[in-house]
Amino acid sequence: MEFETVGQVPESLSSCDVRLDDETVSTARRHGNPDAEPRLVMSHGNSMAIDCHHPFWSLLAEDFDLAVHDKGSHGRNAVGRQQDLDIPTLIRDRDPILESIDGRFGSKPTGGAYHSLATLVSLLSFTGRHSALVLFDQPICRPIGTEGELDDALKRTAGRIRHRGRRFRWRGRHSASARRIRATCFVAGLRRTGRTPPELLELPSCPKWPQGLGTT
Repeated sequence: MEFETVGQVPESLSSCDVRLDDETVSTARRHGNPDAEPRLVMSHGNSMAIDCHHPFWSLLAEDFDLAVHDKGSHGRNAVGRQQDLDIPTLIRDRDPILESIDGRFGSKPTGGAYHSLATLVSLLSFTGRHSALVLFDQPICRPIGTEGELDDALKRTAGRIRHRGRRFRWRGRHSASARRIRATCFVAGLRRTGRTPPELLELPSCPKWPQGLGTT
């Protein structure tokens, strides 16, 4: 049996549609070696799709029965309501997807290989459906001890942004838009914590903020 490691994502061996609620359906696809004893379930991080990781999971196709799926509103799944794209919903969706994989493709020892957002969903799920987990780029870190330490970290980040602005030039007709978008995403994320220091808001790359942006 020969397996391609690059190029177009191959057609799946089979698939199953998983009804998650009245409006949401997620599709799990089977690739790899269906006769392999261990199954490996794989999913991706925020704003990605499992097909983007094909160059990686194609290398596992000879040794594993692969089941791959996209998170809600990602990849090949239909886009749902924005308010449903949160961690509790993704955790709720996890078990029905795994149950459907076992029901459609057959039950066998199953490991999970997850990236970024998918690792967080797995870590916060306590149903123990996997025999083993391999987690890449988990979005977790050591808590900062005090508010003062957080302020210091944010100010250091602001200083690095200023320094980088002097070293690099933005070129091309889309450069200004790209700069505004990157600044918007960065500062809006910090504003959600309520701890955005004035230094960041004073950066020349930051756009004017609409009322309520980045607040909860």
